Amino acid sequence: MTANAGVVKRVLLKTGNPKYDPGKLQWLGGWGEATNTVTIRKAAGVNSLKEEMEKEVILGAIGRSSNAFMMPALMNNTLGTKF
Repeated sequence: MTANAGVVKRVLLKTGNPKYDPGKLQWLGGWGEATNTVTIRKAAGVNSLKEEMEKEVILGAIGRSSNAFMMPALMNNTLGTKF
């Protein structure tokens, strides 16, 4: 089985209705390591993580299962940012 990068995030964010627990699976391989970033333009008016926790920043994503949605949602739930 090849790991899907979104499986674990969907379970952690409680999006959808998972039919299994990925923590109980044995992963045999994957496509390689992924690096996710959240990039904010200077015009948004935030320059630090502290400011991202104080000021709402509007981001766009193509869907709730995309990394562009899940990474900011994960940061909001764990770090207290306001994306």
